[in-house]
Amino acid sequence: MSDQEDRDRAARLEELRFAKKQQWYIATSAVTLLAAIFGIAHVFTPKPTERVVAIVLVGLVVGFACWFLWKLQNHLKATRSKLEPQDENPWFRGVDVLAALAGIVLVSGFVVAYYLWFRARLMPGC
Repeated sequence: MSDQEDRDRAARLEELRFAKKQQWYIATSAVTLLAAIFGIAHVFTPKPTERVVAIVLVGLVVGFACWFLWKLQNHLKATRSKLEPQDENPWFRGVDVLAALAGIVLVSGFVVAYYLWFRARLMPGC
């Protein structure tokens, strides 16, 4: 390998590390936003229109988080394909982590939406 090839490989490996970290950051940020929505709904009794707005926000947070996770997985695939052209399924490498992160975001979003829709309206003052 030439010196340039070594630098390119090192840069691509660093790009893989960066993209993997970004997946974790996206999932953490999404769950934090969902927890904030849950906390606000738990402290203040939301009115019916506020519940609908909050549920829409929950859907947007979950949707964008999953979309960005998917986009990063595609980026990881492209980078892995450049590193190892003989790899037959580079998209599926690390897909278990992607599934876990997306699952955590989806389940968190479902729990918050459920709370907003069913539990929050049972609280006094609604």
